[in-house]
Amino acid sequence: MVLVQDLTSQLPEKDVFVADEIGLFWKLGPSKKVKSEQIRGIRREKAKVTITACCNASGTEKLPLWVIGYSHLPRAFKNLGIRPENINVNWKFTGRALMTTSIMEEWLRWFDARMEGRKVLLLLDNFIAHGRAIENIRLSGSDLKNTVIIMLPNSSVNLQNPFEIGIIYNLKSLYRISWLKFLLRHKESELNPYYKMNLFIAMQWINEAWHSNLSPTLIKDCFLNSGIFASKRGEGSEKINPKLLVYDDRIRELLAKLDPQAAINIQNFINPIEEMGMDSSEDIISQFAFELFGDRNFETDEEEEVTSKVSKEDAQQAIELLLDYELQQKNGNPDLYIYLQKYLYFLQVQD
Repeated sequence: MVLVQDLTSQLPEKDVFVADEIGLFWKLGPSKKVKSEQIRGIRREKAKVTITACCNASGTEKLPLWVIGYSHLPRAFKNLGIRPENINVNWKFTGRALMTTSIMEEWLRWFDARMEGRKVLLLLDNFIAHGRAIENIRLSGSDLKNTVIIMLPNSSVNLQNPFEIGIIYNLKSLYRISWLKFLLRHKESELNPYYKMNLFIAMQWINEAWHSNLSPTLIKDCFLNSGIFASKRGEGSEKINPKLLVYDDRIRELLAKLDPQAAINIQNFINPIEEMGMDSSEDIISQFAFELFGDRNFETDEEEEVTSKVSKEDAQQAIELLLDYELQQKNGNPDLYIYLQKYLYFLQVQD
């Protein structure tokens, strides 16, 4: 703790970063159990991804998410002709949809390149893939140029990972709100929401939650309560600070409409135990499973439904409709109108 606080005291908050892995069962409904499958003797869960998120202590810089799934390109993206990077997601894949040493090493070099011209501190938890990736970089003779890395202790009341005391919980809360709204919209229809749900939708929700809806103030509060900065030592236990449970009431309200039984224990829905923590052996198994399974053409629990691609003509008509809508508003936004005009022109001059 003293080492971490000594380093953070020498840097502005904007140059202190934390990264962490977040397990997400993107199709897990209220009161539902996690589904799994056995492939060649290896058990793995269905409809699962691992997300690597990273932000700075001021909450002003949230890096693009890295998401690890099972397939080279999920069917939901392939059917629409969309690449994940077009929605600001770096998509990776392994045999068990978990972080591995090689992906972590790639992530660290990517992070260091983004910090060009700065000197930043990166805090990581003591996960085996993190340690091995750092060691590989050290032994390669091509060390990181802009980043100093410190490993956080596995368990400490005085020094905690900001992600674990509120950032993950609130990010998942925002995702689950989108999921509950989706389920409620389909409740009275004949369409099965679990059939309509896919990874493209899930990635849009988690991306919006991370970049648009998770407030910098909340992130900063999590850092200040973590003990990372000497001016604010860890206050309390490892339990999430009640003031950081921002979205509980909203989720309880939505759950009550859909599944009153699940509304009794909303924490189990927001952050199920199956998503929490990773065993140190997972890195080895994931590396082995990746070699064993090879490229998958689809994610687990992806449906066969094919969605039609949007034509250029349809896109132009949609923009023209938006232009008319904006013109008719009492307090229209001229900047938005000009932006839509430019995008319409861009579509018109394309081959």
